[in-house]
Amino acid sequence: KVGMACVARPLTALCLTLGCSALHAQPVAMSELQALADAVGPADRRQALAGISARADANGPRGSFTSAMVSLADGTARFRLEMQASTTDLLMAAGKPYVRSATGELQAADAAMAAFLRGHEVHRMLLDLEHRFRPLPPSPGRPEDARAARAPQSGCLPLQSPEGLAVTICRAADAAADLPRSIELELPAALGGGSTTIELGDWRSLHGVRLPFAADFLHAGERHTYRYTDVLPFRLAPGGALPSGADAPEQLFARLGDLADFVSAHERTLMAHRQSDVGLLLGDVAGRSTVSGRGTLAETSRDELAARLGPYLAQIQFTRYEDVVVPVVAVSADGTLGWLACQIEAAGTRGRSAGSLDAGGPPATGAASEASEAIAYGFSWVELYALSSGDWQAIGNVSSPRP
Repeated sequence: KVGMACVARPLTALCLTLGCSALHAQPVAMSELQALADAVGPADRRQALAGISARADANGPRGSFTSAMVSLADGTARFRLEMQASTTDLLMAAGKPYVRSATGELQAADAAMAAFLRGHEVHRMLLDLEHRFRPLPPSPGRPEDARAARAPQSGCLPLQSPEGLAVTICRAADAAADLPRSIELELPAALGGGSTTIELGDWRSLHGVRLPFAADFLHAGERHTYRYTDVLPFRLAPGGALPSGADAPEQLFARLGDLADFVSAHERTLMAHRQSDVGLLLGDVAGRSTVSGRGTLAETSRDELAARLGPYLAQIQFTRYEDVVVPVVAVSADGTLGWLACQIEAAGTRGRSAGSLDAGGPPATGAASEASEAIAYGFSWVELYALSSGDWQAIGNVSSPRP
């Protein structure tokens, strides 16, 4: 097995222990924990975010680094941490951790590596609060836990992990008092003991759930700041299957990365509309692609798309262009084909001589207005991807406007 030496030593301070188990709790403490979870979002909304792809730019005492996490509701997770001189790859599959060795292979890892990965699942942790933690159990004869004694005054809830390690979640002291402000976690002896505190901030709403886009990890007098550039939810398509981690950890690691690539490409499509940027919109499109919409099937080139979409985007300003349901994604077992299905709503203003789109845009409205006009519409489409020279390219789009 591969030990802790495979991970950059300065970052071991970020290792946290978070597990999943059934809750066996006192009713009052359990209700408080549930209230914290519900503050993040209703249970059905949180469950809808079955997958999360989160990328962060980070800084610490020894320089900058990047963090990329893909986590699923069933506990499967892929983590990549890149520093200037090293990269750490971790995988959690069926409750077992894997780490990339010095020879470049994913191998079974020490249990402590699971703690390292779980500690970076900030968003999955918050989505699953009532399943990740449990209130302190009764302990007759034991002096009252100091954390429990100060909890009513501090707004903090004393909890523990399934492994029995201390966990303390504190609420904010301002208008966002219903949301967690910090999470303090006791570290296992294998990681040097002590505790790490995660300070949460920059909360934003995603599909009716509030999640942080800023997290600071504090340990042993050091601060590591994470600023998330992407927190992108997705769902696995029904009927699709991922490789087994036990039988094929490399393939599972790669497929999870592919899913993250799809949702990132989709987000660039939405952003391109909001910014009226045709270059960004076509950045992932293959030289030739197939487009289906309004009962028509056509083959088109990137240049033809640019000629058609460029003038349209130049004459429109979107105030809204966003997913209204969590996108659905799938990838082939061999990692050569994939697709993403979405449902979006848009609103904005369109100026003179702005055309309309045959697929992937607003319904036709006749002659362009001499003055700007308000537009609002809904669309659903499927983005088709193929692997080409190691990169994913969009090779087709099938779309339909909302009546």
